[in-house]
Amino acid sequence: MTNVTNAAWMLQGNSGTKAWDGVTGDYVGHSDAQPLVIATTNTADPQPVQFWAGNQQVLQLNPAGTKAPAWSIQRDTGGDRRGHYAVDLQAARDTATQVASGDYTVIGGGGFNTASGDYSTIGGGDFNTASGEFSTVGGGERNTASGEFSTVGGGEWNTASGESSAVGGGERNTAGSEFSTVGGGAGNTASGSSSTVSGGYENTASGQYSTVGGGSSNAASGESSTVGGGKQNSASGELSTVSGGSSNTANGPYSTVGGGQSNTASSRWSTVGGGEGNTAGGPWSTVSGGQSNAAWGQYGVVAGGYSNRILQYGKCRLRDGLRTKCRS
Repeated sequence: MTNVTNAAWMLQGNSGTKAWDGVTGDYVGHSDAQPLVIATTNTADPQPVQFWAGNQQVLQLNPAGTKAPAWSIQRDTGGDRRGHYAVDLQAARDTATQVASGDYTVIGGGGFNTASGDYSTIGGGDFNTASGEFSTVGGGERNTASGEFSTVGGGEWNTASGESSAVGGGERNTAGSEFSTVGGGAGNTASGSSSTVSGGYENTASGQYSTVGGGSSNAASGESSTVGGGKQNSASGELSTVSGGSSNTANGPYSTVGGGQSNTASSRWSTVGGGEGNTAGGPWSTVSGGQSNAAWGQYGVVAGGYSNRILQYGKCRLRDGLRTKCRS
């Protein structure tokens, strides 16, 4: 078409063109200081503007209006109607519902994604769902943000179902209550209100305001309880803490186990520092460490050693040759 006087773009297209390179070549447009308008002007039944490359549609701009799909942008004509002011740029779907169907929703790319909550967003990935109002899935695969204001950053098979809940990533993690958070890892669950699991494997924070830092198979079920890490530890008392170790239990209110293995702080304000198989069963009782020691009495203290007992306030039973002074 170059150098042809009064050449025009034909309804069936043109041949022999040379692409505009910024200096020479052919283009659709004009050289005037005016906007370029591409329009469908039938006001009785407004139609979209479509863009094709080869034999495939690559973009569609839907006409203005007061209801869906007005003002929306979509990559193709497949699937259900897009939401009002929605943007759907994904490449593929296998069901009609995998579209940006909520009003003001965005699907940035990927495929097989569903943004059905108003103001929801999916950045990309595949088989992701943002069904909560103002929910977000950044990417990954088969993630679901169903709570209002919920977020899943990425990973796979993660779910943020609580209001304002968040899963950063990882695999098969669930933030199931309001303001709950799972940072990452695999198989973790934050089901208590405002609870947190930072990471690790198959940890659970079910108490309100509870926290599990990491490790595996740990559980913080008491209100404001904490398990720092380790394996198979449980903090079930209100404001109880297990810092780490294995198979430790803090089930008394305000109780603490610092670490070790198979230790238990079962009464209010009781403490086991570490060791193995120790029990602080009395109020304000303490076992610092050692093995198989128990402080059952109120204010009872066992510094360490093996199989020492504080049976009740002011009375002791000793083993392994240690001398312990008991309060009277």
